[in-house]
Amino acid sequence: NLSDQNNPFAATLELAKQIELAWVLWLYLVIFLGINRLFITRLHHVAAVNVFLGFLTTLLLFLAGIAAPVLVQFFATGAGSMAYTQLHVSNLPYTCVELFASSRNEAALFQVKWMLAAAAAAVWLLNARGIWLSLLYDRAATPTRVVADDVSRSAGHEPREPEKRNPWDEQDERAQ
Repeated sequence: NLSDQNNPFAATLELAKQIELAWVLWLYLVIFLGINRLFITRLHHVAAVNVFLGFLTTLLLFLAGIAAPVLVQFFATGAGSMAYTQLHVSNLPYTCVELFASSRNEAALFQVKWMLAAAAAAVWLLNARGIWLSLLYDRAATPTRVVADDVSRSAGHEPREPEKRNPWDEQDERAQ
C-alpha cells in the first residue's frame, strides 16, 4: 500500500536528502558512463562500434553492477542473509534504497558515499587523458572545393531543374 506510513517512498524527501540523492545519482552516472567509455574505446580497436553496441554495453554494465554483488553474496552466505553490505556499492537501486529509505548505520552509509566519490574520481581521471587527447586532435580542414560548392549554393543561385529520370516525367510535363 503506497499510503502506508512505513513505506519509505510515501513521504517526500526533505531538500537535503533530495540534493544528496541527486549527488549520488550523478556519481553513479560518472562511474557507469566512464567505465563504459573505457570499455568502448578498447573495443574500437577490435571491432566497429555502432550506437546499438554502445547501448548494449551500457545496459550490460548496469545489469552486471546489479547482479554481480547479489550473486556473490547469495553464493557466499546463502539466501537467508541478503543484508546490504559494501559489496553492494555497484548496485544502484539497492544502494539508493539503503542510503535514503532505511535507517541503517549512518557511519557505514557515509563510508559508502565516499567510496562512490572516490570511484567516480578515479574513473574520471582514467578518462581525462583520452578526452584531452581527443580535444587536441587536429581535425582536417574542409577541402576548398567543398567550401566553394557551399558558397555557390548559398549565394542565391536558382535551384537546379530536377533531372528527368524516366519517360513518364516527359508525359507529366506535356499534360500540364
